[in-house]
Amino acid sequence: MTRRSAAFGLMALLSLGVSAYALVVHGLFPPGQFVHPEMRAVHAAKRNASLLHAFAVTLALALGPWQFMAGLGRARNRLKRWMGRVYLGGGRLAGLYM
Repeated sequence: MTRRSAAFGLMALLSLGVSAYALVVHGLFPPGQFVHPEMRAVHAAKRNASLLHAFAVTLALALGPWQFMAGLGRARNRLKRWMGRVYLGGGRLAGLYM
């Protein structure tokens, strides 16, 4: 295993781990359950914005590492371009209310 592939593997593992955590915490539990009590009221008051942010970030984090694979761009150029568009859309949605 080369140093570069090990770094990509670590980046992908951490990115997918954070996105899975966000998906579980925001998808399965009441809003703001795992945040500081003062922030809980904000999450409850802006539930839709909080969920939009969480799921858009989850999407962006899940797709982000694959944008660094040069081989994917050569082999599946159309797929990589669409993944990039979805990634940018997720980033824009995530920052919409934040």
